[in-house]
Amino acid sequence: MPIGERPECFLDMTLAGKSSIHYLPVTLAATITQSLTPRDNYQGLYVTRFFADGGTTVNVVSRRFSNGNLAADSTDLSISGYLVDTN
Repeated sequence: MPIGERPECFLDMTLAGKSSIHYLPVTLAATITQSLTPRDNYQGLYVTRFFADGGTTVNVVSRRFSNGNLAADSTDLSISGYLVDTN
């Protein structure tokens, strides 16, 4: 992302019939200045366990802020895991 801007990543799901948001911390990994578009690279790698109501959608949201305002951008995310059916 552009140098100096900050990301926000979170999971948005339903648990016990209520909206539940879980923020995923990311850390500045490197500032790349030797390219046509200088940028800050952030990353996060965490072992986590989340629960959601059956039949609901879990949304992964990543967005960036520029000068305190939400800005449009694209993000590459990779999530791995498995479903545990508790029925």
